[in-house]
Amino acid sequence: MSESLIRVSVLANLDFRWDALIRSRLEGIGDDEYLWEPVAGCLSVHPDAAGGYMLEPVGPTEFPLGNIAWRMAQLASSLSNHPVAAVAFGAAWPKPELAAPAGTAAGAVSRLDSAYSHWHATVASLSDADLARRLGSAAGQYAESSVLDLILHIHAEALQRGADLCLLRDLYWHLRRGGSEHLG
Repeated sequence: MSESLIRVSVLANLDFRWDALIRSRLEGIGDDEYLWEPVAGCLSVHPDAAGGYMLEPVGPTEFPLGNIAWRMAQLASSLSNHPVAAVAFGAAWPKPELAAPAGTAAGAVSRLDSAYSHWHATVASLSDADLARRLGSAAGQYAESSVLDLILHIHAEALQRGADLCLLRDLYWHLRRGGSEHLG
């Protein structure tokens, strides 16, 4: 299989999973659900001093549970601001504004859509030589990995975070909408 077919296959695979399994599941999300914290101390997004929003940081020894808002911002960051992808695609690639947390569900979905479009356009523009290129020493421990390896890694991150979002939406529905008697 040539790299061109690989690129087409990788994009088709991601598009299907994105459209059918992740993005479609975000339709109708409201602010209450977006900011819902299923446990005390849940990681979320909060207003910052500059009038925007920030992610709660994760400590090195913590096992965090992030809410939908936190997970959506993490997903947008993977698709638009991943530090190793910046090594692969150049200094102009990162779009940190697409990774900025949003205070509303609608704002977060819009940023996530933009981050996905940014990622998709980047991958679609790659040549065969780009896909095969090694990342090099600037990628640290990933120096021997290819650009294709990085793409597959970020796709796996996107699918993981997408699955997390779907699980949290299911949990919200079952606990809040589908059966409030379970809230204890």
